Amino acid sequence: MGDMDGFLFNKCHTYPSQLLQPTVGTNRSVAYASANVSKLVRTSDAGSHVYYSTNMGVNWTASATSKGSGGRVALSADGGTILHCPNDTVYYSNDNGSTWTKSTGVNLWGAIPVADPVNSNYFYIYNASNGNMYASSNKGVSFSVAGTPGSSSNPWTTNICRAAPGNEGHIWVPRIASGLKYSTNYGKTYSTVSNVTSCRAIGFGKAATGSQYPTIFIWGTVKGVTGLFRTTDKGANWLRLNDDAHQFGGFDLLVGDMNVFGRVYTAGGGIIYWDDQSSTGISDISVNSEKIDIYPNPSSSAFHIKMENPNQVDRIVVCDLMGRQVETLEKPQIKNEVTLGASLNSNIYVVRVIGESFSKSFKVIKK
Repeated sequence: MGDMDGFLFNKCHTYPSQLLQPTVGTNRSVAYASANVSKLVRTSDAGSHVYYSTNMGVNWTASATSKGSGGRVALSADGGTILHCPNDTVYYSNDNGSTWTKSTGVNLWGAIPVADPVNSNYFYIYNASNGNMYASSNKGVSFSVAGTPGSSSNPWTTNICRAAPGNEGHIWVPRIASGLKYSTNYGKTYSTVSNVTSCRAIGFGKAATGSQYPTIFIWGTVKGVTGLFRTTDKGANWLRLNDDAHQFGGFDLLVGDMNVFGRVYTAGGGIIYWDDQSSTGISDISVNSEKIDIYPNPSSSAFHIKMENPNQVDRIVVCDLMGRQVETLEKPQIKNEVTLGASLNSNIYVVRVIGESFSKSFKVIKK
């Protein structure tokens, strides 16, 4: 975060009590260890330049040394190896930044390293200008060209590759107007997602029930339509999440929630997130799930929502079948029992009950 260090959010709807400590101004990058999620690392333009946390970002310790300010950072799956890329050089550390060694085989200004989410030996760096994917299989000691997904249409902008959580050797490459490609063999060979003609950003989230692959979010163009999309079947089918009134000028950064299905975060004018509002996961008319009861359903007037633990609910949203919000209750209005829908026309609606660690959707009918 520029100038303001950044924040640790424990609840999406609660403003954090303080900036990240110690305060140093602009932070350029943050990463976590996918197999050891308590371990994080971040880089800054000032101060000690590299900081690490062992308690999910609550407290931060300055690395004893660094090789330069700013730059991108990656953290191995086990949290044991830090890769830092200030300027055009890649360095690695196996002791939380007490010592650093220059990686061989790659020199790239503005390099964005990516850690394999399963195998702690592997890191990846994409050269958006010449289209090469560099890979290291020895904890960043050395890199070599693994394969060539092809160059980006805009290599001078930020091109962030993503490794698929829980899948060793899977790396996805957004190439802006050149489309989207992915590798399942450590960056050696690539498949093209044919129905995506443009991809500006990509992120991963919790897999849908019954799916064997994490949910993929993109900002891109699918079948001629540009927007925010998600897929639960590795790109075979896409669902648009936004609409024409909510384009936000596009997004360079997407991060899915690995605990709440369908939730994705981005930044631009603040922190923005979407919750899934599709029919996927919607409970049928007879509802009594997660200690939430909606009745009567169908209803000719209003319907009531009874919750055993309302303090765990942050927001309740009613949407029509086009995904448009028609009624909303925020946390101060939420009690053990609330009433909604009195002014709605006869139709089918989706009620979303949203908490910090869950999101449930229910279908209701207004007669």
